[in-house]
Amino acid sequence: MNPPFHKRERSSLVVFLVFWCLLVDPQVLFAALHPPAFEKIWTGLQQEGKQFNRVTFTIDSISPVEGAGGISYPLQGTLSFEPAQLQGRRRTVPQTVAVQGRIYPAINLLRFEYNQPRRGKFAVTAVLVGERDKMALIYEGRAGTNMLPFYLVRGESLPPELAPFATSQDDTAKYWKAQDAMQASVQALQEKALAYQVLNNRLRAATRAGDTAAVGQIREEIQALQQELRATREQQHVLQLRQRRQVEALRLEQRARENPELARVERQLLSLQDEILTASQAKDRSRLQALSQQVQALKQQQIRLQTRQVQARSAARTAGSNCPEIVLNWASELEKNGASAGSFKGLTQLINLFRPSVFRLYFAADLFSMDAGQRNALGMALQRDCTRLNTDFSRGANITSVAKGFAAQGHGLNFISAAIGGEALDLVDQWLQETLESVVVGGRLAGVEALAAQGQAPMRALWPRETQKAKNTLTRVASQVARDELTAKIDILAAGSGTLEGLRKLARVKKEAGWKKLTPADADHLTRHFHQAANAPLGRYLNDSFPASANNLSTPRRALQAGKQWYLKNSDLFSPFAETDGVQQLLQRFWEQRERMLTLLLPKMQKEVAELESMAAVDQWGTNLILPEERSRSRALQQLGRVQAKRKAILKQQAFAARVGDGPFKAEHPGAVYLNALYRNDWKTIREEDRSFALPIARMMQPMNDSGIYELMAMFSGGQVQGKQLKNYMQRKMETASMATSLAGFYVLSLASLAPQCLGENPIQIERIKEWDEVLVNGYGVELSRIPHSETTYYTIARRHRYIFDRVKDPANAESLKFVNSLLGQFGVRKGGVRTSLSTLSENLRGLRMAMQHYPCNGEVMQQIEAALLKKAAED
Repeated sequence: MNPPFHKRERSSLVVFLVFWCLLVDPQVLFAALHPPAFEKIWTGLQQEGKQFNRVTFTIDSISPVEGAGGISYPLQGTLSFEPAQLQGRRRTVPQTVAVQGRIYPAINLLRFEYNQPRRGKFAVTAVLVGERDKMALIYEGRAGTNMLPFYLVRGESLPPELAPFATSQDDTAKYWKAQDAMQASVQALQEKALAYQVLNNRLRAATRAGDTAAVGQIREEIQALQQELRATREQQHVLQLRQRRQVEALRLEQRARENPELARVERQLLSLQDEILTASQAKDRSRLQALSQQVQALKQQQIRLQTRQVQARSAARTAGSNCPEIVLNWASELEKNGASAGSFKGLTQLINLFRPSVFRLYFAADLFSMDAGQRNALGMALQRDCTRLNTDFSRGANITSVAKGFAAQGHGLNFISAAIGGEALDLVDQWLQETLESVVVGGRLAGVEALAAQGQAPMRALWPRETQKAKNTLTRVASQVARDELTAKIDILAAGSGTLEGLRKLARVKKEAGWKKLTPADADHLTRHFHQAANAPLGRYLNDSFPASANNLSTPRRALQAGKQWYLKNSDLFSPFAETDGVQQLLQRFWEQRERMLTLLLPKMQKEVAELESMAAVDQWGTNLILPEERSRSRALQQLGRVQAKRKAILKQQAFAARVGDGPFKAEHPGAVYLNALYRNDWKTIREEDRSFALPIARMMQPMNDSGIYELMAMFSGGQVQGKQLKNYMQRKMETASMATSLAGFYVLSLASLAPQCLGENPIQIERIKEWDEVLVNGYGVELSRIPHSETTYYTIARRHRYIFDRVKDPANAESLKFVNSLLGQFGVRKGGVRTSLSTLSENLRGLRMAMQHYPCNGEVMQQIEAALLKKAAED
């Protein structure tokens, strides 16, 4: 027994609420009401050319979302790029650009864009890991192939591993303080030099005036000023030396990463320069001599180390064949992880080799902590001993690119940027694993979709094997979640699908977006569940709704009409439920029953069709009884179709015979319609035939009419005619063209060959000469030769036809029209009105030729046709 209605309604409501809870991610609802909290300031290093920039990312605002259900928030902020290493040239101002993007808190991801002057617009995806204390940044699009990943940390200070590669804020402040003191000293020196010049001018004036007292006073002032100048110059010299040593000391820190021994010697030289400066100020000559000897010894040692470094670099360019096994094993990670020489996407994928998680497996250290000597040895070994290996790793520029990752400095890549990029990619891998675990365990479709849509750039930056594994996981989880949600929805809708509208709602489930997310296995599983759930309610509805009159064999015509109405009403159910047992069995019985009825009615239907009097009636017959798809499956209707085709052929022939009308020419004579109309002076039929001939050609010429050719012709006419007028005139001439013109020209010219006795007295001989020059020019357009040519054509026409000949010029004939028809076919005009028009004209010409050969020229038939042709041609 079914429960009371109010109980069923309450039960359905509970099921719906459970289903709704399954669909809505609680984290999405929470995120819609609570914007995420992120650290405001982030700091890191990024290489630009040969220099490194201190990058500061400031998140100024995260906007709240209007409405519920959103999982991302608009973001606004700034990126600041400031040289991280003191260059010693001029005080640099950070370049700050505006940032706009969105934050996706459910998957710890940010996407933003910024426009950097002189570099262009960039799109970046950033991911957060762990406690949201590190952020890895990956460039999207084309920039992602040559701009390396890097990472930022929370706060305004660089992380400890990056701090040694940037000048500290204190050192920078001290440097610019000394620079300011230098500028002040220079300004003071300029002021004193100007005062000295003023005193000299006063001294010369006092001397000329003979003012002895003034001369003495001025000389005392000059002596005092000279002492101040000497002191200022000495102070300025000391400041210059100190500043130069400060810059050199900062550069030595960079050189120490490339050659520590050479850097040690240069540091000692720098220290000696300080001592020499002190001894010079104390005027200690013996100390200065001893220090100079130490400097000479250190410079000789410096030259030896520099020579050794140059020799080592030269040896690196000499290829060998003893590539270290540890390097080969390390490079094999490319193939292990699905990459190859042909699939590298710029430097980013090669940087995966420098990820600490990969690098430590072979070298027991990462690039940040590796000894400089070991790093140099690996870089040299790569270029010296690994370039001639026949492997994916050694082909192309891969060796050179990877070797740069061990260099102390370089444009685009060196060990610092390689280490930063490798660390960033390890952070991306950590983020991907954390996020995948979150969405897989939680089974949150919103998170899966967000990760799949927004996380493409960071996923592509990893190894191809890792990228594909992540995509497979996302596909699998999205499919599972979608399958569970659709299963619940199918069960709810199937429970209430006892009506046509209920079944339609159930059928629309297969068109929902979630269905496209299913894997083939899940799609098969859900399809089977869909059919099983729908089978019973669908079978009940179809059986209950099927009209009894549709099975009544005693009135087959009414039964066919009733069956068609039922089928059309429910037709949108048959395709989505085609594989259910109920639909298959019912439709099989339905078609079999209709075939029996059609077979019973076939003799009567054939008789009715055979008596129809119009083509439209034949085409429309049976539309109230027969379903469109039934004509191809019913044998009875196939037999009826043959009767319909035969009847249409008869009606077509009758219609053509009526079109031919009265006259000497029968329907089988080529051009009979037009020739009989000429014979009868039936100008209405002639106009109809001419219009059917001219309109397709006019339509074909429409693109030329719209191309501006007539406007150009009007311009060359010197204003005598307007382009629009010329265009309208040509369009009208094409639309009103008459086949009688061609027929008249053919008749006039062919009379001499087909019926010379009909030329009459004193026929006219006409000579037409066509002249042209064949001109040869060189590549510069200069005429080299000119050969004149001419062609003479002779015509014999009746004197009475001279006026018509002058009007139609060189008329067409049947053979030339066949050639034109064939030519147009080669250019694509194989079907349609133009080909039909030309074929009609060709048939009319052929019919006229046959008439001229069959009927006497002085007989009634040809005289009436000639008169009509000449009249029509004269009018045109």
